[in-house]
Amino acid sequence: GTFSLLYFTFLSIFDKERKEVSMGEVGGIGPTGPQESKKMYETEYKHAADLFQRALDEDMKSNNKYQKEEFHQVMNKANLVLNETAKELKRSDLLKQNQQIEQDYKNYMSHPDAAAKQKLQEDLERAKRSPF
Repeated sequence: GTFSLLYFTFLSIFDKERKEVSMGEVGGIGPTGPQESKKMYETEYKHAADLFQRALDEDMKSNNKYQKEEFHQVMNKANLVLNETAKELKRSDLLKQNQQIEQDYKNYMSHPDAAAKQKLQEDLERAKRSPF
């Protein structure tokens, strides 16, 4: 559905940007200087948190196990992006925040109830408001 499209758009944009950054770094010249790279990672971090949040909402609403599987894949991928971007930005505060997200995500996957979802939602909201 619409969500899958959103997810694949997100992935292709992320992959494309990553390649451009890598090529820029290898060549030493190019459109992505350190400042642009930093900005891109910050944007990716917030996008990933937002996508994670949307997948979580959809997962709670769905009773279709195949759909749920798709949402879990999106959340896993968004979680990876959160960790990668935090590492690239060399931000220990974000990495710490991500550990909390990961912990609450595991709890949610074990017990997908409203309380677990609420805790994870709060983590993701905090991530989206991270100061850069």
